[in-house]
Amino acid sequence: MLKTLILLTMAGLLTACASSVPSPRQQHDASSDLPVLPEARRNSAADWLAEARQASDAKQQQHALLLAASRWQSEQQWQRAAAIISQLNSADLAAEDWRQYRLLQAQFALQQQQWAQVIERLQGITGQFTDRAERAHVLGLLALAHQQQGDYVEAAKFRIEQQRYVSDEQQAQQTEWVWQALSEIPSSQLGQLKLPSDQYSAGWLRLIERLHQALDKGEDIDAAINEWQKSYPRHPANEVLKAQFGDWLTAPLQQRLVAVVLPLSGRFEQQGLAIRDGILAALTKQPDIEARFFDSNQLAPTVVIEKLQGLAPDYVIGPLLKDQVEQYRPLSRWPQLYLNEKSSLTSAEANPDVPQQYQHFFALDPESEVRQAAELIYQRGQRAPLVFAADNARGQRLAEQFSQHWALVSAQQQALDVGFYRSTDDMKNVVQEQLGVNASNERIRYVKIAAGKVIVDDVPRSRQDIDAIYLTGSVEQTRLLKPFIDVTVSPFAERIPVYANSASHMQNSSISENDLDQVMFSDAPWLMPDNKQQALLTELLQLRNGWGFNNARFAAMGYDAAQLIDRLAVMDALPGYQYQGLSGALSVRLGQVQRQLQWAKFEQHSIKPLVVQSAQTRSR
Repeated sequence: MLKTLILLTMAGLLTACASSVPSPRQQHDASSDLPVLPEARRNSAADWLAEARQASDAKQQQHALLLAASRWQSEQQWQRAAAIISQLNSADLAAEDWRQYRLLQAQFALQQQQWAQVIERLQGITGQFTDRAERAHVLGLLALAHQQQGDYVEAAKFRIEQQRYVSDEQQAQQTEWVWQALSEIPSSQLGQLKLPSDQYSAGWLRLIERLHQALDKGEDIDAAINEWQKSYPRHPANEVLKAQFGDWLTAPLQQRLVAVVLPLSGRFEQQGLAIRDGILAALTKQPDIEARFFDSNQLAPTVVIEKLQGLAPDYVIGPLLKDQVEQYRPLSRWPQLYLNEKSSLTSAEANPDVPQQYQHFFALDPESEVRQAAELIYQRGQRAPLVFAADNARGQRLAEQFSQHWALVSAQQQALDVGFYRSTDDMKNVVQEQLGVNASNERIRYVKIAAGKVIVDDVPRSRQDIDAIYLTGSVEQTRLLKPFIDVTVSPFAERIPVYANSASHMQNSSISENDLDQVMFSDAPWLMPDNKQQALLTELLQLRNGWGFNNARFAAMGYDAAQLIDRLAVMDALPGYQYQGLSGALSVRLGQVQRQLQWAKFEQHSIKPLVVQSAQTRSR
């Protein structure tokens, strides 16, 4: 029977599987290159299949099949190898073949990007691989699988252990992989990084901890690195430090000059002044920095650039407006933090004389709020959200952004339901239509007509499949929509959680708590109750009579921008680090400052913080 199965397997593999199905592209490194078992090199996969057919007992047959699968995996013949692996019977495998069987399964799972399967196949058996190269390979597979799942703590542990087994020629690359995993670990998870107490492991742990501490406290990074190097002069991480920081990390200047380009007049004067106030508030704690302000509404970019050339600033903050970002990038010659999204210019179109690590972008974009809302809703276990948005360019853009990100985080391909309203008069009907009440009323009418009299329960029922609602509009729109939602959801159904963005959060004195009761919203930490900088917010709002939370958000942006300029270069190399700013928990990836907001809920006459696990700190 087994020989017949092998014959069928050979025939099927050599015909139907003559060309293997191409695999999806995946993040890959040399540690996951697939080694062929030494014994398997003696023959081709077809020869091993023939030997399996001639084998006299089950163990010999299974061994030959194992070698055939190994050979085909090494040749990237994935479907052929998978067909053989599926025929293997682990009960008939010799003890030394069992671990190779698990390795082949893990390698196929890796090729299919089934990261949890990779971990399941290899977890707990790494010690059974006694060959150094094989052990290094297995540890690399585990590290890669954990890293792809966002579990950087475990990835770093396996990378550090793997470095003990790689060859001398592979050490430099391995050091880079260790750094990549460590650099992604958030500060909140560093305590989970339990490593052996040897000098090598302790050096890695102390380095990443020291860098996070220096960033938190605003210490000189070069001093922190020099301190570490004195303790670990021969550690391989010294090469990483040289590569990551050597080109621009220098001793701090005694006095620094920062130029700030903002619209201090004209249409965007209020936003520009708010950012300026935030910068000045931050610089009261940084007396070694002098700031010079330029009005981008009064001065053309070429004029400002000419003035900057004479001024020779150490850093530039701004401009704020997106079209001006496009104009400044080809002309800029200094380290610069643009206060908007990254422009569409390529690196070649931007000034080639300015290294890319000197260019950073920091935006208060509503799109990032929408993406974080999609992540929160999914994290809280809701799987069928409904979106309401104004039927204009902004509303359509935000609804589309939510739908796209929802498809990414949920892996759902079906389109989400979106209710677009053209005016306030349109809202009630749109809510009833999207929640299925109109359809329910129509069904009730038909039943009444058919019955000839009222003999049925005529209370309309709303849809039961919707388990979350996200509102993208202003506070005025939210205050109108929320009551419509409350009265439209049938009394037989559970309350549907309602989420909104920061536009629904105004100063407490100007909100009607009843209209917004139970609405959850995201906003800058500075504007949340019990923030440590509440006194600064109160002072600013009193000094700038008439300002509300919208301008306060720009002031928070300015404050954070001034705090970031000494940290950005290092944060670029540590994408897992989050600086706890007024505008959000800030991290840097590929030159873009990313902002993690806080969540809260309106509860009667108060606002209560919502405990949310950060998207960056979730390990799985």
